[in-house]
Amino acid sequence: MEVLPEQDQLILKSIEERGGCNANDIKTMLNYKGLNAACQRLSKLFKEGYLNKVQSGRKVLYLAKS
Repeated sequence: MEVLPEQDQLILKSIEERGGCNANDIKTMLNYKGLNAACQRLSKLFKEGYLNKVQSGRKVLYLAKS
């Protein structure tokens, strides 16, 4: 089993607690300067199967896998 980086673990924990997050939430939580880093990290977690995503237009909400 792969051990995730600390930031990824923090993102997953936050999404579980809040019921979902978008890139702006992660940007604020991790003090990123721009949205790009948050988007890339969320996309990576989605592609690796850790998250589900719901898209409505340009807005994307990431949810914990149940």
